[in-house]
Amino acid sequence: MKKYVYVFRLSLLSSLEYKVDFFFNILGAFLPIVIQYFMWRSIFEASGDAIVFGYTFQQMFLYTVFSAVISKIISSGIQFEISNDIKHGQLSSFLYRPASYTLYKISSYMGGKAVYLTISFLIIYTVLIAFKIDIATSGLRFPVFVLALVFAFVLNFLIYHIISALAFWLDEIWYFYFAMGFFITLLSGGIFPLDIFGKTVSSLTNFLPFTYTIFFPVNIINGRYEMNEIWIGIGLQLTWIVIMSVVSRICWGLGNKKYSAVGG
Repeated sequence: MKKYVYVFRLSLLSSLEYKVDFFFNILGAFLPIVIQYFMWRSIFEASGDAIVFGYTFQQMFLYTVFSAVISKIISSGIQFEISNDIKHGQLSSFLYRPASYTLYKISSYMGGKAVYLTISFLIIYTVLIAFKIDIATSGLRFPVFVLALVFAFVLNFLIYHIISALAFWLDEIWYFYFAMGFFITLLSGGIFPLDIFGKTVSSLTNFLPFTYTIFFPVNIINGRYEMNEIWIGIGLQLTWIVIMSVVSRICWGLGNKKYSAVGG
């Protein structure tokens, strides 16, 4: 366990060293918020309705803020790192060590996101105060939101961990990673609320794991779920985590056999 804490600490310190990169990551999260703020304000003003796609303007703006930040928090880019490790033989060192490559990646990722997470929520708090926007934090809602966010992080990691395993069989799949990244972000509600695609599409996405990485956690804090719906969503997050864990283990088991067979 100590070795993973050490990896977490190294990644944390590394994230503090690259201040310019950190600044642009923050900017990259909040620039779309500004753009969407004016876009949605124009849409609401043009419609003349207080509610558009089932959201008030405050709810839509709140969704925009939290979805942008959560997208950055749970995004890992591990598919590119893992592909590189497989392609250049760096995975080999983990096959002969008493250490888990997956836990190593999770520890590294969490360390790299720790500071970003703290700063992001401080900025969100400032934005909410500046715009005088209330969020649903009464009772258990905020602690459950944090719990859902943790599960979203784990679920998103597992999804990309599975996708990364394709590197065992395919040589050049960077284009595929970019395409999958876009579609996963879209289907998770990271670009727009899934409600805007209509009830049919929105209902179908409830049967996919992506919904529970961004759309679900954001709408907890947005006050759009009752507590019984939230607990059902938490249960579905855990269900998908178990399913993705099994699929990930199978894919990586097959991949490691191929990797070892060719002398990786």
